[in-house]
Amino acid sequence: MLVDSLRESVELLAASASEQRKALRPYLPLVDELALQLDDVLGAALSQHKFPTELANKLRTLDATLERMSGERNAALWNADALESDPRWQTVRELAASALSHPGWPHAP
Repeated sequence: MLVDSLRESVELLAASASEQRKALRPYLPLVDELALQLDDVLGAALSQHKFPTELANKLRTLDATLERMSGERNAALWNADALESDPRWQTVRELAASALSHPGWPHAP
């Protein structure tokens, strides 16, 4: 289900750096899969499901934060070491955790 895939992606973004590294082991040293998974499902999930406005905004903010971190000038952010050392990843984790704690997540049927 699309909402389940979205939740899994956000949960991975909220996870600790060590948990992220473990989940991303096949992709290391690059960690762009974190953002790619969210990008793959967010737009479709938001268009197909009625999320509370506050939750939708939190998810969009998370996505926009990852987007600002992308690009060639930020290439150093997208390796496994940056997950632990760059404070922007902690910001991503906090945004993801905030979205996850919102009571408006749709429940599976």
